[in-house]
Amino acid sequence: MAKRPLMITIVCLLFAIIGLVGLIGGIWDIVDTGVADSDMVVSVIVSAIMLIIIYGLWNGIRIFWYLGVIFAVIDLIVLVYSMISAGSISAAIVPAVVDLIVLWYLFRSNVKSYFKI
Repeated sequence: MAKRPLMITIVCLLFAIIGLVGLIGGIWDIVDTGVADSDMVVSVIVSAIMLIIIYGLWNGIRIFWYLGVIFAVIDLIVLVYSMISAGSISAAIVPAVVDLIVLWYLFRSNVKSYFKI
């Protein structure tokens, strides 16, 4: 297997932190309130999916490159929608920029060759 690109390692570590915080925070909210509303459940599910995708990206598994791209695009769409509906870009601009950087990076030739694409 080709050597993992450094930025993939960094992205995986950062996203792992975000995924764990989202997963623990979502579960904590459900346990703390005793109610599992849709936002909390979605947070837990999305965080769990993020952690699974990170595992595949870390190990260079081809299908997870595609899932990472799809997940980043969906997240970007949701963030743009939230910026439009809220009438403000302040809360979602940083995650949107991160998604754009991740998408740009995933399409670089050395990264695609790591995933055998």
